[in-house]
Formats: sequence, structure tokens, C-alpha cells
Amino acid sequence: MQLAEIHALLTAWAAKEPLVGRLWLFGSRAREQHRPDSDVDVAIELDMSAVKGVDESGGMATWAFDAKPWKPELEDLLSLIVDLQRYKAGETRIVQAGLDQSSILVYEKQKREILV
Repeated sequence: MQLAEIHALLTAWAAKEPLVGRLWLFGSRAREQHRPDSDVDVAIELDMSAVKGVDESGGMATWAFDAKPWKPELEDLLSLIVDLQRYKAGETRIVQAGLDQSSILVYEKQKREILV
């Protein structure tokens, strides 16, 4: 699957998921140096303002429960193995290193401003 197709599918999927704040494609597919059997590395930053109720864990509980079906959904969508990672600035240093090395910001939720 070509990078443009992966990008388009991930963008459409993320736009339908209220909890997705930002989504990156990273690793060998972002560098376009992947093998046919390479997985798809995806990092997601949660939009904590979209969480129903209270998550005092800084997003870990939301990730553990609400994001659980995302990996199989993305694998079905892409027909590829997905390595899905949670990203939170200052907390997920290994993911941050991967994003710094090679990543493409595929989706960023637009915040709506409320005019008073």
C-alpha cells in the first residue's frame, strides 16, 4: 500500500474518532523505506477535552479502555499490521524519539473557538 493511500485512510478514520487529537505515521513507512511485510507505526495523542467523565490518570485509563478497539480497526482498514502507540508530550519518550526521527502528522483535530 502506498503512503498516500495510508495517509488518506488514517485521516478519514481519525476524523471520525472524537478522542483522537493528533495522529502521526512514523517509522519505515513514513521514511518510505519499508519492506512489504513492515508494520505501520501509528502514534495517537488523545484529545482529553473529548473524554466523557473524569480521567485522573492523565489519559492512561482512557487509552486502556476507550482506545482498545483501535488497533484491530486500523489493521482491518489498512490490511496491514499496526503498531499503535499512545503519545503524550513529556511522558512517552520512546514514542517521541520515533516521531522526532521520522514522522508525518496525518491528522490534527481543529479546535473550534467559541465566540462570546
